[in-house]
This record gives sequence, C-alpha cells and structure tokens, in this order.
Amino acid sequence: MDRGEQIDITQRLLELQVAVRSGKMNFRPQDEKLVREIMALSLKPGELLDPGRLSKQALSLVRESAMALRFINTESRNKIIAEINLSDGQSELFRLFAAVFVAMTGHSYEAIHSYEDIKDGFLAKLKGKAGTFEHEFNAALGDLGKFYDKYSLALFNHAKELGGLKIVLGGQRTFGPSALGGVQKMGLYVDTQLIPDPIYPFLEAELQLKAKYIELLLNLHRILQLKPLVDVRLPVPPIVVFPSFERSLEERDIQTQIGINDLVVQVVGSACSATWSSIDELMEYARKRQNEFIDAMLRAQLFVPSGGIPGQELSARKAIELHLADLRGYRSPEDMAEIEKMPPGAVIVLAIMERLAPQYHLLENGEAFCTTASDTTSSLALL
Repeated sequence: MDRGEQIDITQRLLELQVAVRSGKMNFRPQDEKLVREIMALSLKPGELLDPGRLSKQALSLVRESAMALRFINTESRNKIIAEINLSDGQSELFRLFAAVFVAMTGHSYEAIHSYEDIKDGFLAKLKGKAGTFEHEFNAALGDLGKFYDKYSLALFNHAKELGGLKIVLGGQRTFGPSALGGVQKMGLYVDTQLIPDPIYPFLEAELQLKAKYIELLLNLHRILQLKPLVDVRLPVPPIVVFPSFERSLEERDIQTQIGINDLVVQVVGSACSATWSSIDELMEYARKRQNEFIDAMLRAQLFVPSGGIPGQELSARKAIELHLADLRGYRSPEDMAEIEKMPPGAVIVLAIMERLAPQYHLLENGEAFCTTASDTTSSLALL
C-alpha cells in the first residue's frame, strides 16, 4: 500500500469511527465483532493507519462503509446548504458580525476605538441586567451560526469562481492589526482580497483561549472596519470573507494533519544536520538531542518565542521561559497545563508547528482559488 492509499484508508477509518459514535451508521448483527475491532483502534492526530493493525475483513468493512457514509454526508449537507449570491452573502455576514458586537458591548463598532473601550463595554454589558447579556449574545451568535450552516460552502465556492487578480490572506490565527493594515494597503493593487473568516473558528471548534470573548470582540472590531467595502456592493468585490474550515480540517482531516506534519519536518530539517521521515522521528530527536536541537532552532530563527522579537539573542532557557510566560497570558489553564508537562524540545516543536499550520492553510487556500488558467491568484502571509 503506497502512502496515498494509506492516507485514504486512514481518513475513511476516522470518518467511520465518528459516524458510529454519533449513531449515524449502524451495522448488521453479524458485523458487530468487526465494528468493535474498528472502534478499538486509536490513532494519534497525523498518524497513518498501519493496515496490519486491522484484519482483512475489518479493512474491507472500512472501505465498503466509506462510500455509504459519504453518500449520507452529501445528503445531509444538501438538506441545509442553500445558495446566496456573493453580494447578499457578504452583506448579511457583516450585518451579523455587527449584531454580535452590539450584543456583547452595547455599542456599534463605529463608536468604539480602542482595546480599553472594547473591554469596558463588554464588562459593563456583562454586569448589566441579569440574563440580558446571555439572551442577546446567544441569539446573535445563534443567528450567525445558522448563517454559517446554511451558506458557508456557497461563500467558499463564490470566492473560487471570482476572476481577476486575487490575493489570499493568511499565515496568522487571528485578524490582527497587521492583517487589517495589509488589506487597507493592498486594496490599491488588486481586484479582490480573499480573507479567511476570523470569526468562524470561534463557532467551529474550542480554541483553548483564556479570554475567548475578548479575543472574539477584537477580531470582530477589526474585520468590521472593512464593512464599508462590502456595503458599497461593487461589481468586482474588493474583499471577500470566506470560511476556510481550518480547525475542522486540523481535527478531522488526515490529509491536512499529514500536510502540516510534513511541512514542519521539511522546514525544521533544513536547519538541522539530521533527517527525518515523520513528525514522530523529529519529536524523538528533539527529546534525545535536546540541547543541539534547541540551539539549531534558535540559530536559524525557526523558534521565536511567543512575545519575543525576531533576531533577539536569547539563551535556550530564557527563550522557553519567555515563550511560556507569554502563552499564559492568553491560553486556557487546561491547555497550559498540558504544554508545561512537555520537555523543552517538544515545546519548541509545538511552537513551530503552530506557526507553520496557518502557512499550510494559506498555501492550500491559494491552490483552491486558482480555479482557471485565466485567473491570477497569489498568497499573502501576514505574520
């Protein structure tokens, strides 16, 4: 079995396990033993299935079930997915963004200009009349969630169909000040800027953030600065915000997991004398030859501590201390507890992986939007 086939069978296995756990798929009584064998198999994220770990009969059941499961998934999607034209879809999306912002702060995004104003508005709303905040916030966020369920794929497909000179933004986990500034500048040079939706991840998956609501508000406030570009409804839209499904892909798609792992191995390998064929081999090297590995990463500037400055000379110990101290400021306590259990070499591999994962998605989105030979699509990383 070649690597492509191994990736395919692993993805089918993972999809089948999820379907069985959720009750989406049921099997005949005579298949129960094989189903138990399949469900007992556990893989780490990014780990490929070794076919020898399942019997031939169980592998056959995985392959046979995959087609039926994909048909079921297609039927389910078709029940909720609807079409909407691009202008209406973008206008409604930004209207819902604005509604969530008002529900969380009590103010329009245009009336708030600083982080302190955002925080004060949020805290005042939170301490207001009992139950009001929760009701308004849940209603506004619920409407946004329904919009995503219904139209997210339509928006993605519309973005793919656009012609002209397009650039795809990415390379960061949030829509920060540099991303906003980049959009404002690049609007002079390109037809359309495609922006991965920075709000969608808050509804898509658990982000392990310490101050999740403040982070949500900051992202809302920045992306809403672009609302006037949407409201003018130009024939060629200057911006399109699209859902890129990054968190879901990282959690459930083996192709994405392998792609990120391979990118990390290749990039890190360029700075070390050793070579590896998998992320597990890299992790083992980082553990066994820790000092050599950390020095190489600092020397090549592949590890820049969170909150650190590129080019800053730090000892290995100081760099890791600075990295962990900054993470404590915004990562959840549960997430930090897991990170602080890791050996220093593994902490650095994880940090590099978290910086490279958005770059992988940027490359992936860039390829996805090159739909025709007449299109010119570029990728723009804003770190």
